[in-house]
Amino acid sequence: MIRLLLFVCLTGIACTANSQSNNFQFGLLVKGGNFTLPNAKSEVSQYRFADNFSAKFKPGYQYTFGIYGEYRFGPQFSILAELSYRLSYFERVETQTYQFIDTSGILSGSSRFLQSSTTNTLVAPLKVQFSPKKLPKWHFQAGAGICHNFSVKNRSASFYQLTGFPDAEYNTEFGATSWDISDFRMHYTAGILFQISPHTRIGLEYLFERYYTQAADTYYFSNSPIDFIFYGTYPPNMHSFSVSLQHNLLQ
Repeated sequence: MIRLLLFVCLTGIACTANSQSNNFQFGLLVKGGNFTLPNAKSEVSQYRFADNFSAKFKPGYQYTFGIYGEYRFGPQFSILAELSYRLSYFERVETQTYQFIDTSGILSGSSRFLQSSTTNTLVAPLKVQFSPKKLPKWHFQAGAGICHNFSVKNRSASFYQLTGFPDAEYNTEFGATSWDISDFRMHYTAGILFQISPHTRIGLEYLFERYYTQAADTYYFSNSPIDFIFYGTYPPNMHSFSVSLQHNLLQ
């Protein structure tokens, strides 16, 4: 990651020194789109005492802001390095229905659990770009990179209904700001952009990241170090389709 950051910085310096050449670009980028596919399911297995249990994710969103450096080493090919900050959000919804026998008869109940997570991430991909001779304004990109979370904030809301009892609702909020809340992980990307002006490109980009376990916080309910609850997040696989905008600051 340090090498990639150094590459972006050096590319910017080189671009400034060679701003009259079309071989170098250095500019700003913004992206915005969904976090995952509608009704995505978690790959983290969980055990529930319930007759019917379902857990799904809502699409969520992600916004990315950063810089990029590009070097063209041929008429049609170039290589790009990006360094970006990403804000992402997703929601996980669990629903359960159950029945059990009590002295008063068969009781029916249901519950709904909503967890939302807002994550701040550093993203650094490396891409190869191809521009066809007959379509010089179209740019096809593909690449891979690494990312790392540096803060997360989680919220949860639980709703319970049970025959003969009043409805109950509980809300909690927890989070962490630490470089250790997640590991470095890979992501893969592909996209297509169109040159709308000599300095600006707009397009559509797809981003994939596998799910992971992310630490959030630990709560202690007594003096015993054994009596605690660990709050973590279990994001789904990231399948993000976003609109991408690149603006070259040179030339």
